[in-house]
Amino acid sequence: MKSITKCVSAISVLTIAIIPASSAMAQAPSSSGPAEAADANSLGDIVVTARRRSESLQRVPVAVTAQTGLQLERSGIHDLMDLNRSTPSLSISASSRGSNVPNVVIRGQRQIDTGINTDPAVVLYENELPFVRPNGLNGSFYDIESVQVLRGPQGTLFGRNTTGGALLITTNRPTDKVQGRIAGSVGNFAFWDGEAMLNLPIGEGIALRVAGKITRRDGYMHDRVSGREANNVKNDGERATLRIDRGIVTSDFMYERFFGTNNGTFNQIFGVVGPFAASLSAEVAANRSNPYTYVNNTPGEETSKAETFGNITTLRLADEISLKNIIGWRNVSSFSRQDFDGSSAFLLSNDGVTHVRQFSNELQLSGKSGNLDWVGGIVLFQRAW
Repeated sequence: MKSITKCVSAISVLTIAIIPASSAMAQAPSSSGPAEAADANSLGDIVVTARRRSESLQRVPVAVTAQTGLQLERSGIHDLMDLNRSTPSLSISASSRGSNVPNVVIRGQRQIDTGINTDPAVVLYENELPFVRPNGLNGSFYDIESVQVLRGPQGTLFGRNTTGGALLITTNRPTDKVQGRIAGSVGNFAFWDGEAMLNLPIGEGIALRVAGKITRRDGYMHDRVSGREANNVKNDGERATLRIDRGIVTSDFMYERFFGTNNGTFNQIFGVVGPFAASLSAEVAANRSNPYTYVNNTPGEETSKAETFGNITTLRLADEISLKNIIGWRNVSSFSRQDFDGSSAFLLSNDGVTHVRQFSNELQLSGKSGNLDWVGGIVLFQRAW
């Protein structure tokens, strides 16, 4: 069996931004955002949260690669898997449960299966919420403030299971300026991608930010019998963030939804030995002559859904001491069907079903006493299916 990957290229064709003349082109930094850069090429301006508090990247004794949203855009990184091109020791690919359930590998540490019975060696965080199941994370890669890749075991700061590392994604938070953005890309195989954002101040210290992304692409593999396409893309994502800033208290409420469905990937047979060799010889010859066609007896299918609610509330108790509460709920489900034998014979196919709900709450107390920076807290995590 062999899988085929064909080059899919895209070009950005439209970007429209709506920003008042009184505000700078760069978004105002959020009070709890983990990364900001006045100059995308200056390491000294990048602030990270690799140790669960904001500090300069140059001070962090951790192997971390940090990129701002501007750097991601300039590098042509538009989805999670594109990070492979810019981050050492990182590999992100589609898992056995589909392209919208990515498999993240850091320094060879990986999760064998993305099902409910195994915990990942690399934990993904979006806006400080742990995404123990990565369903839909590839499709929610838009309106990004920063991405941090922490390589190696992270100790107790990111949970006992992060033996490989952690991937931290932070989205842009609402600001007190009216802002808007529309961007689009087109490419081969009828690819098109649309992204939009609108930021609105709705009162003193209150602002709302909504963003969304739609991606479509035809499949580049064709079943010679049914004409069915494989490896197509049909993803929809939406996010809304409400910020309430009352001076010593800042609270961000977030809701995100993702839905993706496609005809799945495929397996292709290029050689057979044994009792099936004669009956499948014509099929093997057809696959070799045109590797972008196939015949599977079981039509592929991939569906992934994810819904996330979260809140981050920070109370500044003193100039150098703050109390933060991070609470979140997530509901993910996926279904995948694959013909593993890669032929028209009824030999081996598989249906994979995942439905997981998670609830987490983390309470942090952090501060600075002289030359000592400290952080402590408690975590509650519950998972059900």
